[in-house]
Amino acid sequence: SLDVTQNRKEHLYSIIINFLNKIQKKLEPKRWQDDWNHWWAQRFNNFDFLPTTIEKSLEIGCGPYTNTRLILQKSTINHITCSDPLARHYVAFNKGWLSWACRNQKILIDDHPAEDIPFASNIFDLVIMINVLDHVQDAEKCINQAMRVTKPNGILVIGQDVTAKNVPSDTCH
Repeated sequence: SLDVTQNRKEHLYSIIINFLNKIQKKLEPKRWQDDWNHWWAQRFNNFDFLPTTIEKSLEIGCGPYTNTRLILQKSTINHITCSDPLARHYVAFNKGWLSWACRNQKILIDDHPAEDIPFASNIFDLVIMINVLDHVQDAEKCINQAMRVTKPNGILVIGQDVTAKNVPSDTCH
């Protein structure tokens, strides 16, 4: 009788654990689509140089999949802002992290161009701008804006692939 009761408890426990795992997977998918974000993370040593806790971050040109989601694997960020002129459109991509984070009120989104960041100076502890400068009208202005909103002693992460061939003939870059 004791063995039967123990088996039932173990079986019930197994059912509950499986159910909770299914709920967790629905709440926060583990496999996000990607737009070279893992490639960039490798170039920055998986962001190991960042502190474990960051108060305020801004990702400029976040795209639908963001680099912030990979940084969150290493660091806690208390206030996250993701900025991209197409951010409100990216929220409609149900398989993107930006969409999930926005729906679950984990982030603020901003849709201003990188040249016209609307935030006060010296406000963000971390500013991320990866693979952005080839998508803007004025790269120098974007860099100046990113430096302006980064706090003194804050961290500004800029990544830009400059190895592309025939870029001058490509009017989109």
